[in-house]
Amino acid sequence: MTIKRKWQITLVLVAVLAILLNTLLLNFYIERNFNDYVKSSYDNNVTEIIDYVKTAMSGEGYNLLQMNVELKTHLDEPISEIAIYDENNISILTVGIDFETMGSDMMNRMMKSTQQVDEYIINEENMKATILITRNSDLRDTSVSINFKRQLIKNGFLSVFLVIIISIFIAFHVSKNVSRDLIETAKMANQINLEHGTTVNISSKINEINTINDSLKNLHYRLMLKRKGRKEKIDALVHQTRTPLMILKSTVEGIRSHVFTLDQTRLEIMDNQIENMESIIKNMSHLIDVEEQSINIDIITIDLKSELKQIISGLSTAMSYKNIDIELRYFGNSHIRTDKYLLKQAVYNILSNAYTYTSNMGKIVMTANVSKDYSMIEIQDTGIGIPGDQHERIFDAYYKVDDKSVQNEGLGLYIAKQNIEHLGGKLTVKSVTGEGSIFTIILYEVHQKE
Repeated sequence: MTIKRKWQITLVLVAVLAILLNTLLLNFYIERNFNDYVKSSYDNNVTEIIDYVKTAMSGEGYNLLQMNVELKTHLDEPISEIAIYDENNISILTVGIDFETMGSDMMNRMMKSTQQVDEYIINEENMKATILITRNSDLRDTSVSINFKRQLIKNGFLSVFLVIIISIFIAFHVSKNVSRDLIETAKMANQINLEHGTTVNISSKINEINTINDSLKNLHYRLMLKRKGRKEKIDALVHQTRTPLMILKSTVEGIRSHVFTLDQTRLEIMDNQIENMESIIKNMSHLIDVEEQSINIDIITIDLKSELKQIISGLSTAMSYKNIDIELRYFGNSHIRTDKYLLKQAVYNILSNAYTYTSNMGKIVMTANVSKDYSMIEIQDTGIGIPGDQHERIFDAYYKVDDKSVQNEGLGLYIAKQNIEHLGGKLTVKSVTGEGSIFTIILYEVHQKE
């Protein structure tokens, strides 16, 4: 059974039970007050009869005909007969209801009713008499009382009927609104379940439904963040595999084309790129698991100068295709403690970005300076440069500089910045459009080794 149907049935049942209870209580109090009214009316009628008989018979030569006419006006239910006797118990006058002029319902009821005679004795100085009043034994057994009760019952049923009609109308209207909001809420939940962007925007007058909707919206927002994070990490994984694959491919093509021979240097380049691929695969679980808020950082002692030379050697083949001259300038200590994989990946990405946006016959200069307090790696190119309003945005995931001639996923600098920040450093950029860019890596939380 739907909530809409349950709500309609519940509202109608509550309304009917409420009106029935109200009708029963109201009928009880009204009937009790009405019975008191009937008793009071009877007593007043009897008092009027006695007062009239006293007045009429107080003088000599009272008029029986006039008394007969007057007493007949008091023959009203429940009184059916009035009889007057003198002090010697001799009948003076008897007045009764004319059954021929009485309605059949009233006549049958009075004939079936148990009759009771009330005796009232008048004992005064100038007049003594006895009045016998015959009435129904039950004062409530009158046409007025019965009609009144019938009308109460009739009105009670009419009220119940009207309440049912009104309740059905209200229940239909209210349940329609409630069910509509719930249906829209179900649509929202279904869209979230199917991983679609929700297009449902519900504003209900019911606080509980609004609470559910807000919870669903928050859930949808969190799921979207997770999906976005998952996509960013998987795209980052794919992007990171391209650099070592590109170096391996260019090296193999160079050897195959006899541009250079397969010597120890080329073998070391290929071995380094295979090592990079192994590092990527090793960290794959951390890249895909969007619940992982931190990554494993493996701090070891590395020969920074040697590692930077290897990076340049690996990219030399690709640089030669565009006749880009790449130079390394190194100052200070050779060894530092850091995460080899994260640092090299950041440098690779910055150099790849410089290669992409530097035209033929350009130049890239990488300067490293390792001091006691910090390590700095500066990469300067003669590329197209970056507009000033885009300096911060280039580190956002999927952001691309407006250059349709270049195919770029917008993840290289994002990954580089993330890696350097994981190492406790920072990555900044200075650039002038048309003159080139300078990317600077500064590492603070590393320990240089003499």
